[in-house]
Amino acid sequence: MILTLRGTDSLSDIQVKLPHYREAFNNIKDDQQIRYWFGSGADEEQENKNIYTREFVLYAKALNDKQIKEILATGKIKTSWVLKDTKTKAQAEFHAGENIEFEAK
Repeated sequence: MILTLRGTDSLSDIQVKLPHYREAFNNIKDDQQIRYWFGSGADEEQENKNIYTREFVLYAKALNDKQIKEILATGKIKTSWVLKDTKTKAQAEFHAGENIEFEAK
């Protein structure tokens, strides 16, 4: 998963909380499989944007795209920031299932 925050030069006190999906994938109702095998992540600040990357390996046999999206919807991605010029605080919440695109490797 890749989350990119753009326009970060005008922001301060940026906070990003990404869910841990290990429990969600390993506790699917009526499923005895260990689905989440392992994962890692990185946060990177670039010119006027921050990039948050999370990669994990899933055992997805017998899961379809819809089921994976539903599992990703169980955890909210939470972001907050302060606009530098007005000192206004703002926040946003969404789940990865809203915007996920599947890519085979």
